[in-house]
Amino acid sequence: ERLRVAELNLAAGRTAKSSAAYTAAGSYYLNGTQMLGEASWESNHGLCFALHSELIESDCLTGKFASAEQLCQLLSNHIQDLPERARLCELRIMLYVLQGRGQDAIRSVSSDLALFGIVLPEDEAQQKAVLDAEFAQASVLLGGRDISALLNLPEMKDPLYSLGVNLLNLLAAAAYLCNETLYGIVILKMVTLSLAHGNVGPSAFGYANYGFILSGLLGQFSDGMAFGRLAIDLSEKFQASELACRLNVVVGLYQHYSQPL
Repeated sequence: ERLRVAELNLAAGRTAKSSAAYTAAGSYYLNGTQMLGEASWESNHGLCFALHSELIESDCLTGKFASAEQLCQLLSNHIQDLPERARLCELRIMLYVLQGRGQDAIRSVSSDLALFGIVLPEDEAQQKAVLDAEFAQASVLLGGRDISALLNLPEMKDPLYSLGVNLLNLLAAAAYLCNETLYGIVILKMVTLSLAHGNVGPSAFGYANYGFILSGLLGQFSDGMAFGRLAIDLSEKFQASELACRLNVVVGLYQHYSQPL
């Protein structure tokens, strides 16, 4: 019976969350976790992980940051695979970004990103070298193709890379506010992973920001806007509605360079 009640609380919490009733959702998730004992991490791991991860998210969205941080530590002791590791990274990024703690967001996931083949160097000289290498790699991978043709790249199938691109997508805001070189690395890494292994929904955010870099920093206005259009088209192709607002904000920052206001 306790297991069934926990499952019902998870379902009710997700229903409340879909209506932006985050406080109510958090109450359901908390009730659900209280139905499960420590042994449930072994016997019902999936349910335990879902309830705790959803509770952390609702705590973040309702300002209960201390509780969310404690729960992140608890969750870290029960990670079983890479998708769960990625989910914990997502929650830690959310926790710190919502508090304006961009550096902490980056530090909290840097070591875990290595599991997804992503290295974010701390040394300034190394950061500059990595950024230059990623720019060169992006040019090689583009290979003179028309930018609009990238819409037809195959879908990214390897979960290692798709999880990595999504984490970089979430980390971009923190990097932008804290370290412009690191921001460039995050964006270029999203682009090179997508060019090499195929597109996924969050690839659109990488392309949109790459357009911003090309237009605003390098003066390549035509190519920049082409990546902006690609980003919008790709988000529609993947029905990534959660990216729509962020994409329009980013593309709007440089659209005026090549299109009349």
